[in-house]
Amino acid sequence: MHLFTIGNTKIKCGIVLLAVIPVAIIFGKSDILFTAFISLTLHELSHTLIAGAVGYKVLSVELQPFGFVANLSGNSLLPECELAIAAGGPVCSLISATGALAAVSAFPDFGPALHFFAQFNLMLAVLNLLPALPLDGGRMLRALLSKRLRPRTATLIGIWSGIVISALMVAAAIGLLIKNTVNITLFIIGFFLLAAAVKEYRNIDGMQLSALMARSDSLRRGERLKLCHTAMHFGVTAAEALKTTHAGRFNVILVVDDTMRKLGELDEGKLIEGIARYGSGITIGRLVRLIDRLDN
Repeated sequence: MHLFTIGNTKIKCGIVLLAVIPVAIIFGKSDILFTAFISLTLHELSHTLIAGAVGYKVLSVELQPFGFVANLSGNSLLPECELAIAAGGPVCSLISATGALAAVSAFPDFGPALHFFAQFNLMLAVLNLLPALPLDGGRMLRALLSKRLRPRTATLIGIWSGIVISALMVAAAIGLLIKNTVNITLFIIGFFLLAAAVKEYRNIDGMQLSALMARSDSLRRGERLKLCHTAMHFGVTAAEALKTTHAGRFNVILVVDDTMRKLGELDEGKLIEGIARYGSGITIGRLVRLIDRLDN
């Protein structure tokens, strides 16, 4: 559901958050709803501003109960850019909490509301710093790991971290329930993180292509990338070759046969072109032959 537009960025409300709104109104929690709306808007605005500052256009932001899903132009991020954008949300929430507490002395009549606003933003910051995709902390973890690991590996670590954290939350909620203490929040957050982790896993192959496109954007901006050569057997599929690419480097695959003789080369551009034209199931050996025919 489209709420409003900030600059050229559409702010949308996710289905889960949309379902929470009538529940909050029915149970007389509209003050909590208003606080959440303001806090999440500030949180997402910081992501939008930082994304624009590092050269990316945020097409839309979908508000979720505990975070955001941003749709960037090209849907591709370099690790250092993802780190900066992801960190902006928790930093903004911490600043909002600090500012609210500082304002209590100046506006004592609004003390309870300001204290609640500070508590909510502190909770929002802490929650989003959890190393679980797709939360900000998970994106920061992936960005840091991508400097040393392949993007797919870094993403899988973030996904499994999210699954473990969600399982611990649900287990804690069940443990409290056994002791006759009901904590719905732990259940909701746990299941939300689990569902989000599954969604991230389903999109992981698309993320690999996005990482390649990000490096292309980097070169167009005049930046330099280190060259990474990798030798692979001609029977490897394009999808498998895509998984081996390194973030922050320009990848060139040397295609070899059973006798270790070089059959040809595939750079990132040819790999993307081949997947788009022939599908990800094609072998890199056949892809080299087809591209050579087209070039000749």
